[in-house]
Amino acid sequence: MNDIKSELDKLLAAASAPTAPAVQTTSTPAPPQADSVRKVTSKAEFDEAIANAKGPVAVLFTQADCGYCEDDQKKLAEIAAKCPGQLTALEVDGSLNDELDKLSDDFDVEGTPTLLYAEKSSGMTPAKAREVEAEQLQRKLKCARTPRGSRR
Repeated sequence: MNDIKSELDKLLAAASAPTAPAVQTTSTPAPPQADSVRKVTSKAEFDEAIANAKGPVAVLFTQADCGYCEDDQKKLAEIAAKCPGQLTALEVDGSLNDELDKLSDDFDVEGTPTLLYAEKSSGMTPAKAREVEAEQLQRKLKCARTPRGSRR
């Protein structure tokens, strides 16, 4: 009887001993970096970002009261996170101040969200920039494309 009791005591002690947390072995994709899209707060900051861009530029025009903008913000962040150093991604919230609202007007933004794209920073002008959907932008940028044969 003492043997059974001592075995039970050992089992109970082992069961109540602290254990190391389980290690998760599955990998999940990293979420897009929050800073992969630069939110400009002035026209001077916009102009500086465009002047310093080394390649393609994408600008998402938004408004604080835009219900659809959040989806495009996430999509642009995902694309920009796949292309660090290769894509300059900016967000212009026209509701922040009159200067950014005028910038939206200068680019003939009639509604938000509006995503504009230029192959080169010199093309990010009202006359040259082209409106695109996030999916079109992803197809244009080699770094953002999903490899063939892989599913999302």
